[in-house]
Amino acid sequence: MKSLAAAFALALLPAPLAAQDAPAAPVEPDYADASSWLCLPVRADDPCGQPLPTADLNPGSYGPVTQAAPAADPPLDCFYIYPTVSRDPGMNSDMNAGQEEQRAAAAQFARFASLCRPFAPIHRQATLASIAAAMQGVDPAPILRIAYGDVLAAWNYYLGHYNRGRPFVLVGHSQGSVHAIRLIQEEIEGKPVAARMVSAIISGFDVEVRSAATSAAPFGGRRSARAPARPAA
Repeated sequence: MKSLAAAFALALLPAPLAAQDAPAAPVEPDYADASSWLCLPVRADDPCGQPLPTADLNPGSYGPVTQAAPAADPPLDCFYIYPTVSRDPGMNSDMNAGQEEQRAAAAQFARFASLCRPFAPIHRQATLASIAAAMQGVDPAPILRIAYGDVLAAWNYYLGHYNRGRPFVLVGHSQGSVHAIRLIQEEIEGKPVAARMVSAIISGFDVEVRSAATSAAPFGGRRSARAPARPAA
């Protein structure tokens, strides 16, 4: 697993000038098209638009099951990058969200819609097949650059058309956290948009913070830390 994590960490590194060409991938997405989003606010037909059966956890017992509906006018946004789930046959997924992507969003992200406006871009992620290929020596960097390029395009479209100065939370898991780390490092940290980031929930992948002895870690700060490898709840 350490070798696999190291391979995926290549996505955090700038592409060298002599890097090999990226493998063939589906046509670049258009995030002006609502069908390029797995979740959008106030859209009842996506995984984040459905009321969810919810029970309060009381001391010693559960409360009655009620329906937690998406918030009508929440005070902040959530931007979600889902984990490696695609079973598409190529190294990068297509732009048709299958049951894998929908189930991931329903299980990990839909509950956030009761507190924030949900945004989850479909993107040409590195597939499960690409993990097997990386373990056999295939360079994952070009594959992950395609995936991150889509996430970046979706993020820029979100900022330019949906955000409107609102506070936001980034949510990622596994490969999604790899892309979220790079997004924070290159597009948020040290820029005006950082003032609007309330939190980043980055699970299922190591997150390191720079200290005096660790100058190469992604984020600035005084200490080093690692996020636990557990799904976002």
